[in-house]
Amino acid sequence: MAAWHETMVRLDEVVPNAAVLTYDTDTVKSFFVSKMVAYPGGSPTEVQELMVEDFPGGVEANYKLANTEVTATLVPLLVGRNTSAKDGAALYRLEAPNRKSIVVECGPGARVSNFAIAGFSDGSLMRGMDFQYAKGEVEFKVEGNTAFMTDPQLPFITAIHSKGRISIKRDAEKGKFIRIESDGGSLDVVIVYGPDMESVKKLIPADSSKAFKAVEGYYTKLLESRIETPEKVMDQAFRSAVYNLEYNYLAPYGWIECLGHWHSVWHQQHTRGAEWIGQQDRSRSCIMEQAKLIFPDNQIPNIQPDGKGFKTFGGTNQYFMWE
Repeated sequence: MAAWHETMVRLDEVVPNAAVLTYDTDTVKSFFVSKMVAYPGGSPTEVQELMVEDFPGGVEANYKLANTEVTATLVPLLVGRNTSAKDGAALYRLEAPNRKSIVVECGPGARVSNFAIAGFSDGSLMRGMDFQYAKGEVEFKVEGNTAFMTDPQLPFITAIHSKGRISIKRDAEKGKFIRIESDGGSLDVVIVYGPDMESVKKLIPADSSKAFKAVEGYYTKLLESRIETPEKVMDQAFRSAVYNLEYNYLAPYGWIECLGHWHSVWHQQHTRGAEWIGQQDRSRSCIMEQAKLIFPDNQIPNIQPDGKGFKTFGGTNQYFMWE
């Protein structure tokens, strides 16, 4: 997984389906913004030699399908952190150089369990080819190179933007979804979500490649904070810690405990690490936001992703004092 502010992305390690997610108010649930199923010459259930790896800023899957080498890349884009709204964006890139076309199917959003996404169940939510998980009556609309999905049960509108051919499909087994087809062996799909149509349109990047380069540039700068030791594994561990600290940061409250499971701004022992790499402003903001939410009995709260305080497992008083 990878994340930027409220936007999380995931590529499955058994079937290379992709998903863009965002935080729910419940600490063990998320919202699917969209699930993406790619067909670069065959069904994703038939892939061979699948390898999913993270890199600073995103996730990449490499696999073979129908004698085709395929690379799928999924990155959260650098939008959403400076607004109070629930919004964000991600780029899903498919590359299969010897294919004449690639098809991607994008499903609607839904409220889902983190346990199901992370594969603690049978994995069918991520690995299924269908989009029947959507419970509401979703409205689909196409405007030029962008399709919009609106579900009154969800706190956002989703836009799917691509230079490929976009259409709306309904299938008895799959449900209703957006279909995108490329004219060659590469395809960029941008997934955007926000509170209304106007804000969603503003978040769609004019150039997806430039948006991707902005992500690369951000993490190149971030990883100037590094260690160099005789033990390369130590250097790699430090590097991983730095960009995972970034993934988990939810401005202005602090750091999410675990992207794949427990979505709570928890005991903020991250502050020391942030200070070490020059992010004292984040450490200070975290402490002040917790202080604003102190309960009437002077207990220090844990914080939900929506900024509301709660107390569990004895609260967080001692950690607040350490900060």
